Amino acid sequence: MPGYSNYQPWVGNLPSAIRLIVNSVMALIFFWHPRMRANILCNEGQVALELPNKDLARAKFERAIKLFPQHWQSYYNLGLFFIRKNLHQKAVDCFSKSLLIKPDFGWAYNERCRALLELERFQDARKDAETLAVLEPNNEWADSYLAQVHSFFGNYDTAIACYESAIRKNPANLAIRCDLANLRFNQGKSEEAERELRQIIDEDHRNSRGLNSLGVILRKQGKLEAAQELFRRAVLSDSSNASAIANLGEAYMEQGHLELGIMELLNALRIDTSLFEARFTLGHAYRRMEDFGKAIETMKTALALRPDDARVSYNLACYYCLKGELQNALAALENALGIDASLKNLARTDNDFGKLRSNKKFNNLISVSECL
Repeated sequence: MPGYSNYQPWVGNLPSAIRLIVNSVMALIFFWHPRMRANILCNEGQVALELPNKDLARAKFERAIKLFPQHWQSYYNLGLFFIRKNLHQKAVDCFSKSLLIKPDFGWAYNERCRALLELERFQDARKDAETLAVLEPNNEWADSYLAQVHSFFGNYDTAIACYESAIRKNPANLAIRCDLANLRFNQGKSEEAERELRQIIDEDHRNSRGLNSLGVILRKQGKLEAAQELFRRAVLSDSSNASAIANLGEAYMEQGHLELGIMELLNALRIDTSLFEARFTLGHAYRRMEDFGKAIETMKTALALRPDDARVSYNLACYYCLKGELQNALAALENALGIDASLKNLARTDNDFGKLRSNKKFNNLISVSECL
């Protein structure tokens, strides 16, 4: 192998047969060094990461780390594996280990920040975005991540400024332009958002994110058929776009096609188990079909994602009551009212609680005096 005789000049002074043996031994030592073997496994894992069954990739990265625990590349790639599996805390742990070994690794800051945003750990995400901006001043994602943090805290003007800064750095980044359009839409600037999204789609007819976002706007406008067509196009462009699949399912449900809606919502959740609104809507769909057992199980999984969302506990109480599990209904209702006491007004007239109307604890929970 080239380079070894330069590394050890004395080899060149040996007879050719001995020199060949020495070079071969050194080549074997070099090849079988744990770092080299880890490099090979990591490269194989990167290839496997693009295959439908990504578990082989995980096995390759973990073997590489076992062989050479300082292999920061494998920790990073293992983090990417966990992100694709929507296991964001495990991804954060892997990126953190990579950064302990290589503290100036910008890509690891980039991906850890993205995972932290998914976990809604916004202060930690902000620190990573700021560090990334120092390490890579022209990285538009640093500004994009800061925009998401500011948006969460209600600093919309600052968020828009961050998005605009990111777009100036890379106008071709259509994903960030979609995010800016979505922020404008959430601020009530529908016309600006729709105009920007249509421009994005004109530039890239298969932009799944843009198609999905425009579909959301049209759905809000009551244009369900046009929205459905955009959601379908988004899914055709990217079959892994769980958000578009879930939106298609919700649009079907709004048209009264419950079975089609449930099918699409389940498809979306197979891809991304963290989609809260999809679970919430799916639970409501099962309730409309009077399959209260499935409605309860689905809403319980939504509750695990957002234990402090009063809507979830309230709906869970409704489903328990409809199924006849009155004690569970009372416990869920008590939890909901502990989060949001204003739901007592809704519970007083909600027909779902018909089986509890004569229950003393229920009436104590929803009494006017309890609201004071």
